[in-house]
Amino acid sequence: MRLLEFRRKRPHEGSALPLADRAVPPRDTEILTKQRELLQPAAAAKGDDETLDGVTRQELKLRAWAEQVKARQQAASVTRRYQMTTQDLVREPLLEIEKKEFNFAELLKLFTPRRQLLPHRRPRQPEAGNSATPRTLEVVVQNGYDLPVRSEGEGSTRPFVEISFQGQMRSTSVKAGANPIWNQLIRLEMTAPGGDWSQGALVSLPDEISFNLFDSVRKSEQNARESNVRTLREERRWLGGFSLPFSTLYRNGKVEGTFPLTMPPILLGYQKDKDSNSTKLAPASGLALFITLEPLLPPLRETDRERTTTRDAKMQDFAKLWLKSVRRGLPPESRMRYYIVFAPNDAGERTLVCRFVRMQAPPPELSSERQLLRFVSLLPRLDDAALGLSLDVWNTSRSFLELSAGDEEEHALLLCNFFLAMQKQAYVLMGHGIPEGETAYVMTRDSASLTRLWNAQTGQVYRAEDPACPLTSVGCVFNDTNVWVNVQTFEKPIEVSWDLDDPKCWRPFFGARGFEPPDVIHSVQDARLRFKRTTDEYRSGVEREVEDRLQREFENLRGHRVTDWNRSVGTKLKPLLKRYEEDASGVKALSEAEHDVALERIRQTYHLVGFPINDTYTDTKPLVEKLRNTNIHMSDGPKMQFALAVYVHAYPNNVCSVWFYIASLEDMRAGGRATFD
Repeated sequence: MRLLEFRRKRPHEGSALPLADRAVPPRDTEILTKQRELLQPAAAAKGDDETLDGVTRQELKLRAWAEQVKARQQAASVTRRYQMTTQDLVREPLLEIEKKEFNFAELLKLFTPRRQLLPHRRPRQPEAGNSATPRTLEVVVQNGYDLPVRSEGEGSTRPFVEISFQGQMRSTSVKAGANPIWNQLIRLEMTAPGGDWSQGALVSLPDEISFNLFDSVRKSEQNARESNVRTLREERRWLGGFSLPFSTLYRNGKVEGTFPLTMPPILLGYQKDKDSNSTKLAPASGLALFITLEPLLPPLRETDRERTTTRDAKMQDFAKLWLKSVRRGLPPESRMRYYIVFAPNDAGERTLVCRFVRMQAPPPELSSERQLLRFVSLLPRLDDAALGLSLDVWNTSRSFLELSAGDEEEHALLLCNFFLAMQKQAYVLMGHGIPEGETAYVMTRDSASLTRLWNAQTGQVYRAEDPACPLTSVGCVFNDTNVWVNVQTFEKPIEVSWDLDDPKCWRPFFGARGFEPPDVIHSVQDARLRFKRTTDEYRSGVEREVEDRLQREFENLRGHRVTDWNRSVGTKLKPLLKRYEEDASGVKALSEAEHDVALERIRQTYHLVGFPINDTYTDTKPLVEKLRNTNIHMSDGPKMQFALAVYVHAYPNNVCSVWFYIASLEDMRAGGRATFD
């Protein structure tokens, strides 16, 4: 249909094809490559995602910004903006393994009587990276919880976990049920890029550790013509997954805990377990994992130290001593909490974190807190280390929106500033979470009994007492006037007291036992942010590009097997995608009853297996990778059909939320209905 419409609206472009290539074929699979090229939208050819030697304009913009930051930091280091110390005059090589100070308590342990029935665990010693020492990534898959189960009449779920890293892929054994226990160790070899094991190369390593949960399905199909002949088919149905950046593992040495799975809002052919506590259409599934390297790599050390700048020099010196005294008053196991008072900006200067917080009005078309959370979460995440920056640079909201990329701090600061404009009592929270390690959330105090924690990257919000919150440690909070560090014995959100006025629980930087409050704290943020409306032409162009690319990639993944697209079902699935976006942004909730009514007529004819997938639009490559991970292209059977629907919702500044629905359709009228083991 699109080819016919193109020929009607732009006949002069279609006439450029050779005469033999102008005819419109009856099937999508027979469309020629030259004809597909004509269908590419103008936005893809001239828009923000134009490529040059495989590099998008967005990537070029980010690289230019990173080089500019490096130049500013280098120029600032030779000016009088820094206080000179002996470390500026004496250069010492970076030691891969840092020497430890003498510990008298460790010496006493040597003389403690040993008890054979109560052995002590020896800490692992790190080894410097080199090509001669083989290194492996070790993952202990412990158990899963609240996993989806098959719909009635399709047997019990048989889940397994697939782990991939640096082109390698390993799988666990197959278990059964919604809460399986594996306790299985998976090993994958690790290599350094170009044999470079320096910490600069490792921290900027773009590789990710991917986890995907599948259901192993066995179908037995009876031949429609011969009743005594049955065909046994095995399928792997994707249920959810997530990815852990290698830089997170490198920074922390090990990562452990319960990792929430990124799942579609609905899984066709599956349902929640009867014991599930999830209030959404899909269960709140997770995997309990332990991830580390063997042998350990040396801990990450800053090659460029945060130097004391001449501006606020006395305050910076006081902050260093103040944080040390606070940590000494904590139990030894709590002294690694994430405390921060000053952070480096893009000019290389240390800046009081309060100066990054300022009331900033959001786009006028986004009026609710859920819409603002959705908009900020759709801005792509990018770690500063991936750009080659040696320090974690805190960017302003204006620069963050212009680059359309940032890490945890930028997302949390922008959302906090939006909330302040809505007259909400909002703070930025620094702590540790799963899976990112050091992270930033937004904390709001709606009342004395209601404290909520907003993850500005994932778009999720939790009550402070919610045990499912992935935040594992609360370090400090700050707003535009002060910084409060957590000095309580407890650090988990469910256990923490959120009364910032209680000096036994929170110690303020400005005030009693702290630094004298300044008369005025000048913000580094602009008073007003500029937003531009995303045109419908750009939105529709992205939608056409994504649909065309996904369709071609799906057909290529199918190989020699025929891909029969059911356009009628795809058209009926598209309105649901818009409702998913409305539900995610808090505009209008999507109930299970409404969803079932929308699919009722389709289910009368077809047995559906599939799901909607959502991602922010940066390029089509991540969407293709998500499609490939689902493994739905391997579905097969007599008269098997497929349906694809794509919907793009536009937000200001060309931020687009892309939804695509992919489903396999087994025609129940064809006879020979499959049975499941």
